[in-house]
Amino acid sequence: GPLFTQLARRLSAAGLRVELAAGRLSFAFAQPEGDVLTLAQPIPHPWWSERELSAVGALPDLPSYRALVDTNGRVARFVADGVPDSLMGRAMTQLASQVGAYFDDLLTDRHLWINSRSLFSGRAVIAPGSNLRLDQVGLPDGIAWTLFGPLVARELGNSDDVLARTPPAADALDTLMAQSWVIINRAPTLTATCLLAFHPVRLPDPVIRLHPLACPLISADFDGDTASVLLPITAAAQREAGERLSVAGHLARDPEVLESLMPTQAALWGLADLSRSLKGRDEVSALADASVATPEGIVTREALLETMQTVLDRQGVAQTLDVLERLMRRGFEVAEASGASISPFIGASIARPPTPTDGASEAWDRYAETLQERLAGRHDYTDDDLGPQLLAVKSGARGSMEQLGRLVGSPGSAATVNGQLTALRRGLAEGLTPDEVYGLGVKQLEGIARVASNWGWVHTYTGSDSHLRETYKDSPGFTVLERAMRATWPGPVFAHAAATGETDPLTDINGRVFVGLSPR
Repeated sequence: GPLFTQLARRLSAAGLRVELAAGRLSFAFAQPEGDVLTLAQPIPHPWWSERELSAVGALPDLPSYRALVDTNGRVARFVADGVPDSLMGRAMTQLASQVGAYFDDLLTDRHLWINSRSLFSGRAVIAPGSNLRLDQVGLPDGIAWTLFGPLVARELGNSDDVLARTPPAADALDTLMAQSWVIINRAPTLTATCLLAFHPVRLPDPVIRLHPLACPLISADFDGDTASVLLPITAAAQREAGERLSVAGHLARDPEVLESLMPTQAALWGLADLSRSLKGRDEVSALADASVATPEGIVTREALLETMQTVLDRQGVAQTLDVLERLMRRGFEVAEASGASISPFIGASIARPPTPTDGASEAWDRYAETLQERLAGRHDYTDDDLGPQLLAVKSGARGSMEQLGRLVGSPGSAATVNGQLTALRRGLAEGLTPDEVYGLGVKQLEGIARVASNWGWVHTYTGSDSHLRETYKDSPGFTVLERAMRATWPGPVFAHAAATGETDPLTDINGRVFVGLSPR
């Protein structure tokens, strides 16, 4: 991999050789290869003082290299002139210091982090791509040319056509894209499905268009979320992406992925609305290739999931994904045709319980629970006031009864920033006072904290590179790469391995990915 190639080059400049053979890394001291700066006088190796260093590899782009060249030249002149020992001693101390500074630049902890921007990658905002197949992703025209341009130029044997984006080059680009897989990732990568492989389709839009059913797999929506796209280059990487990271590949490996692929929101709402009639229920079952139960008089997410699990068991992955797409598209059609919306006076039809006469938090909690119960007992899905929202909640398409209750009435009590409980007397539709906004804000933050804690990334993900250091420091392994990835100054770790003949069996997933091997 490119990261390992860069590491080998930098270690070579430091007089260390690293080799990958038979799935293991071996380390040894060796003279630098390529352009070399011979030191005026040997000095102790900065990373292993028992070893003498007589030359370093030349990396002129490093800021400390020019200072090292100047100091080494001065020492060479002192040697030639035979200066006094005291002056020579100070010069050698300066040389050792400059070599140390050069080695500090040569290899830092960042060179071992798997977070640098990869070649053949891009990033853009996510937008819906409901006209795409589930195995397709829409890429902006600019990203498509950037990712695939070098490959098209190689195929055509002419980079001028690619630079000019001529029709023959565009045809070759589209053909190559249709045969290739790209990997979509949305950070933070908290689950296996946050890496999804698709066949790319070139679009004129400036966004990455993602199939709606794929969004839950990467915890994405369309409120400004961005995703990165990576192009596997080798034939083996392309094959592995399609087999293991495609939606079909994920579902074949883990049938529980089916739950995240179910139609949601408008698509499921449309199916639920369609199922309110006998004819509609029959149509849903026909689309599903199996009978869909409607114990509550409508299609629900749970009932549809149970049916799709049966389809998956009997008919396999490919047919299941086809059925899911049919259901989603029909659901969208019904939802769009219904014209359903939200009333500007939502909640006007509710028979509300008596309003508490005091500000006791428990009384308002009881009020909120009673209000939610009265909403839960309603089934009048054609009601102009609450029908669409009741159908959304009861079908599992969107929201919960608690959220609907907060919209139309009091959400009960909440803790203030001082930790004291206060009553929230109004719903979101009526509008909150400033104090109620603060109280509800604290309540929402507590919910976010609970979710974050359940995911286990509260203390490790900060949105910056620092979380990688914490991730590596939590690694329990003691192989060479694992120790180096945890180190602030990784050079001495590799020098120790070279001095003692230690090898790295590459049993850690970070190490395997770093050197370019499959994670197993």
